[in-house]
Amino acid sequence: MFSLQGVTKIDPRWLSMFGGTLATHSTPLQTPPPFYDATSDCVKAFVRVRFGPHAWELPNEAFPMTFSTGKDKNQLGESLRHFARLLLEGSVFADLKPFRPFLKFKPTAFNSTMSIPPKAVKILQALKRHNMSSKKQLQDAWFVLCLFPQHQRKLSTLIFSQAL
Repeated sequence: MFSLQGVTKIDPRWLSMFGGTLATHSTPLQTPPPFYDATSDCVKAFVRVRFGPHAWELPNEAFPMTFSTGKDKNQLGESLRHFARLLLEGSVFADLKPFRPFLKFKPTAFNSTMSIPPKAVKILQALKRHNMSSKKQLQDAWFVLCLFPQHQRKLSTLIFSQAL
C-alpha cells in the first residue's frame, strides 16, 4: 500500500500566478474571443497554461491583454483592436449598444484577417495617439474636454464620426 504525506490540494491558478518560470502561457486564444472585464477595466483573453518541465496542462485562464502598438507603425496592437471592437459593440459603454445597427462597418472588422476598413483604421489611430485602452482613460479624456471647451477637437467626435 502506498500513501502520500504532506500533500495539499491547491487551486491550479496558483501555479500560474506564483509558478514563476515554471508556468508558461500561450498567446491569446481566438476562441473564446477576448472580452472586456469591467471589474479590472481592461480587455482580457484566455490563454493556455502549462506548468513544469513536463508541461502539465492547467485550465485555460483569462489574462489582461497588454496594450501594444505592434511591431511597426503600420501594425496596430491586437489588444487595441479588441478594445476598439468591444467599444463599438457596447461592451465598454452599454449605452452604445443601440447604435450597433447604424455603424458603417461591423465591429468585428477590427479583428479581421483581411484588410481593415479605412474608417476603422482612423479609430485605431485615434485611440493609439491618445493612448486610450480603457474605459477610465476615455472618461478622463471626455471629462477634460468638457472642462475645457476651447479644445473642440473632441475625442468622441473623432472616434464615433468614423463609425456612424
